[in-house]
Amino acid sequence: SMTGNLYFICRKFILICLFAVISIMGMCNEQAQAAIVHISSHDRIIPRSYKIHEGSLKDKGIALDLSVNSARFRPFNIYSPLPDSLRMDSVLTFKTDFTIPVSIKKIPLAIFIPAVAYPMEIRINRHLVFICGTMARGYEFNRYFGEMQSIPETVLNPNGVNHLSIQIMPGRTKQALPEICIG
Repeated sequence: SMTGNLYFICRKFILICLFAVISIMGMCNEQAQAAIVHISSHDRIIPRSYKIHEGSLKDKGIALDLSVNSARFRPFNIYSPLPDSLRMDSVLTFKTDFTIPVSIKKIPLAIFIPAVAYPMEIRINRHLVFICGTMARGYEFNRYFGEMQSIPETVLNPNGVNHLSIQIMPGRTKQALPEICIG
């Protein structure tokens, strides 16, 4: 009957859509982003080397104003564990510089941040472009899934050096700094 055929076609369509969604969700974050946005690995900025400053809530703003050449910053690799000396009020500031590849200078850019279990603030050229959780006591974390945030053109320097600052308040959490992606 016509109703039976329509039911079969709709059921098959739903199963195909479900399979596609599950397939994309099963990919790692980078693969899923590339599949959705259709960008090559040459069209992304993935910082892996930073300078780190360990401070507390009371000097959070001071770390943003310090030069990365200050003696208070030391080299940090994205694959390194967080410091063992973390206190509940520790604020870690990571800084690095990047330039925008020619292939993506003229397109709108976004930043992808994998899930984290602690409050985080990300600034590009001193502009706050991402925040999750809050860096104050008594608040719950509010985001547990990866996030993609567009970056306003006015924030970026397309023809020169851009300054990336990440501040986290991990408490005693030992989850590593996530590998962020700009593209």
